[in-house]
Amino acid sequence: MGVTEQIETPVGIKYSDTYVESCFFVWYANRGKTKFHMADGFPPSEEGNTPTLVTVIKWRDNLGWIERADAMDGELSRTMEKDAIKMKAEAIKKLAKVAETLVDEGIESIKHDGFDNSSAAVRAILGGAELMARFVGMGELMLSIGKMSDSQVEKEFYHLLGKNENEDGIVDAEIQVDDDAPDKPEDDNI
Repeated sequence: MGVTEQIETPVGIKYSDTYVESCFFVWYANRGKTKFHMADGFPPSEEGNTPTLVTVIKWRDNLGWIERADAMDGELSRTMEKDAIKMKAEAIKKLAKVAETLVDEGIESIKHDGFDNSSAAVRAILGGAELMARFVGMGELMLSIGKMSDSQVEKEFYHLLGKNENEDGIVDAEIQVDDDAPDKPEDDNI
């Protein structure tokens, strides 16, 4: 009788949902790297195991990690846009306040010194008034636009253009054949 070889087949390692979730965040943080190694941050599981690259790829593909990461990227982008709008709005509010101060100080200078030495004061008033006209209220406008949904912004856009948001610029037309027209254009430079 011959001896039969017994081939060991690897037994699948079970990972907890919490552990798989922690692996998702390691994968997400490293997904842009061109040379990502398993040792780059996958912690050992509660049992001391670390998933293989094949296991991580299966999780990525079967658990929707790519779509989830794309959604997180989109949310991050929206958050960053809102923060940028808020920062720009605050800068515009500060500029409007500076403009108001210029106007007030220019007026006070003219009141105190009269009109004889007032060219700098007049320039301050005019410059401040121009800045105020340009920026007062812009900060609040930017903040309100930043809080609008995409559809609200689109409606406002069409409103400012004086168009109905249902207008798509497509014109319905029929093509008429001109029997007298030559089959080929006479000027080949067209």
